[in-house]
Amino acid sequence: MKTLDKYIIRNLITSVVLCLAAIMLLRVAADLFFNMDEFAESSGSEKNFGMIIAEIAHYYFYQSFAYFRQLGGVIIVVAAAFTLWRMNHTNELTAVLASGVSLNRVLLPVVICSMALNLLIVVDSELLIPPVKHKLIRKRDNVTGTESFKVRVVVDEKKSAWYSGRFDPVQSRLDKPIIILRNKQLAYLGHIAGLTAVYDASAGGWVFTPAVPVSSKKKGGEEKVHAVMHIKNFKARAAPNTEAIYTHLDPEKIIVKARKDPKNKNVNWRRATAIQGIEIEDQTTGLTILAGQLDLKVIEGKVTGTALRDASFIYKRADGEELARFQTIGATYDHREHRWVLTDGALVYSSDLDPDELSLRQSGDWLEYMSTAELTRLLRLQRESLSDPEGAMLARYTRFADFFNNIILLLVTIPFILSRERNIKVSAGLALLMGGGTFTFIYLSRYLGFSPIVAAWLPIIIIGPISAVLVDSIKT
Repeated sequence: MKTLDKYIIRNLITSVVLCLAAIMLLRVAADLFFNMDEFAESSGSEKNFGMIIAEIAHYYFYQSFAYFRQLGGVIIVVAAAFTLWRMNHTNELTAVLASGVSLNRVLLPVVICSMALNLLIVVDSELLIPPVKHKLIRKRDNVTGTESFKVRVVVDEKKSAWYSGRFDPVQSRLDKPIIILRNKQLAYLGHIAGLTAVYDASAGGWVFTPAVPVSSKKKGGEEKVHAVMHIKNFKARAAPNTEAIYTHLDPEKIIVKARKDPKNKNVNWRRATAIQGIEIEDQTTGLTILAGQLDLKVIEGKVTGTALRDASFIYKRADGEELARFQTIGATYDHREHRWVLTDGALVYSSDLDPDELSLRQSGDWLEYMSTAELTRLLRLQRESLSDPEGAMLARYTRFADFFNNIILLLVTIPFILSRERNIKVSAGLALLMGGGTFTFIYLSRYLGFSPIVAAWLPIIIIGPISAVLVDSIKT
């Protein structure tokens, strides 16, 4: 690397650091000026001055990641323009030209360094923002994320639709949740409803546990109301006093299947006390039973199953996707009712909607904080059920396009700064006008009703050639 390149790059990086500090502080100060009162609001107790300062620092620390992604391209352009303007103002460019070096050669390290700095924006978008996106969507009066809220209809990766009257982030609890189960074509399969559901990572999802009866006042006296959970159309239910799985997969069918299994060919069935590793499926109801073991007992010379241990009753769609499962430490079969009666059973619904993701979906900007990989996965699994699939596609396309947009923004601005034929103030004004117009066009194209791919790449297609012409027009 030549001395001139090192000098230009050093000045550019210094300018980027100064512009970053100035513009970010200005952005934070402007936001704080208009929203200071929101930080002082409290839903429970009064906040003291120290608590308010701590919440302000916490809020803007995480928001700075989003601010940098929004303003990073502008910061780099401003820093590059300032670096070249200072070299022009101090006649350093005159000395460079006198030495036989063209202005295009001066511009080269600026462009290369700017491209490298734009990679920092990519790192911010793909690696830094996604892990903290649930913090970025929090409101200023709920910086800690402890306030409960109503869950509007959201759709998970199984295409099931969720609703809840209240979600408590502190306890990771849904009150009066309803989950509408659907197939790939979004046709209704059934639903899960309950009084409460608590997220348990060790259980792998949301646990609908039988709730303690609550009282409700009605005319004529007090009535006990129980939480009832059921999967309609799948003959399963769980209530405070009864958890039952209705199926014809009785112990005898499990024993018959076990006898046919080659691994059990040497088993002495009259002396065996248990069958290990139970797995049996009822395709007519979409039910699969998994259990650690089935206890055996010989009654009147016949081997009979008595109870399942550590069992899971898994309901699946026709395509094999798990809908929900009942987990229990033990289950006994009621031949009269054709059902398994569970001991300490719980209904578990596995989903990618964990508490953080559930909070994120309540924000209108949640797509903007996802990584490209997450957006791709979201579109692949839920494109038909997303409320705004075009918004998700636009967010994904713009991740690639923004890198080039930032370079184009630089290339349409810098030629006016390097011009030696105009007054420096006129050149700066033209650079600001051209840069501002380009920036406005980039964002307007995303709100004019174009298809996502056109909206993302239209500025590059139109302004890219213009930037090339402007760079070529620099008098060297």
